[in-house]
Amino acid sequence: SNLGALATALGLNTEEITDVVPCQVVSTGAAHLLVPIRDRQAVDRISPDSKQLFDLLNEAGGEGCYVFSLDPLQPGTTAYARFFNPTVGIAEDPATGTAAGPLAAHLVAYGLA
Repeated sequence: SNLGALATALGLNTEEITDVVPCQVVSTGAAHLLVPIRDRQAVDRISPDSKQLFDLLNEAGGEGCYVFSLDPLQPGTTAYARFFNPTVGIAEDPATGTAAGPLAAHLVAYGLA
């Protein structure tokens, strides 16, 4: 509910978090906060403040934070994403099925995939 604090925790400006779909905690056993970002350049610029992100995730009921843009790098793909999980001491996970699967379902639910 506090996009300003979330943007700050990610090292972004508030307007770089888009409303194409809502920010939402989703789970397939591990709850992750999905955060839509304006474009992949903004996704690449993210440099999270682990303490701030940790606090926000605890408040939201999420374990990790999966940021994504619908500005994919390669044709035939839908999203471009990065995953941060400070609640378990993982600065960044380069590939995580526990967040990618829920993102796919989230995008399908909103008619974007």
